[in-house]
Amino acid sequence: MIRFREFAFCFIFLTNCSATNEEKQTDFQTLMGLSASIISGPSPAVTVDTRKIITREIIDNANVPLLFVEKEDGTNGTLGLFPDSGPIESWFGADGAIVTLSGGRIVASRGMGEDLMGSKRFKTPVSHQYSNKMRYLTKDNQLEDHNFICILSENTDFVTINVFDKKYSVRRSVESCVSRNTTIENIFWRDTLGNMIASHQFHSEKIGMLLIMRLN
Repeated sequence: MIRFREFAFCFIFLTNCSATNEEKQTDFQTLMGLSASIISGPSPAVTVDTRKIITREIIDNANVPLLFVEKEDGTNGTLGLFPDSGPIESWFGADGAIVTLSGGRIVASRGMGEDLMGSKRFKTPVSHQYSNKMRYLTKDNQLEDHNFICILSENTDFVTINVFDKKYSVRRSVESCVSRNTTIENIFWRDTLGNMIASHQFHSEKIGMLLIMRLN
């Protein structure tokens, strides 16, 4: 299965990137190397910090949708969008990690440890309040549900954020959620069209928060 995922990710790039000179080809190879360090990460001796290597020029020359993901421990990398993804987007890393987003919200993951099998929101009797059920696969292959009660507050003002040397005008919203044992605060930044440009959102007790940014 991991080999298939690696092939799928390489296929994304090989069918969509076009290098017109040796410099672009070098950038492409660098980008492919960076994608291999996403999420689960290599051994500590060869850890690569994507922030120190990837540039706006590399991103723009890739000509494919790219996602940057960073864990609380600093492990980070890039993922490519699986072809023909619809409203629910599956992003693949070369090491087999998968992050699935719906409207920019993380709804599933694989290959990160403590797999998120699904996340679904439900209405509650209380106005402006909703529940979010997050389901995980435990080490002994059992499904475990974590239920949160959430409230979303939105800022009507637009601010400017910088994503790898590209500026975006975005609106900030904060989602406050509580469960029996956990209190979390997710932050979302959306552009004028409502597209999620960046977010800082909860994944799991083990992984903690993820910083997620669309690079192009």
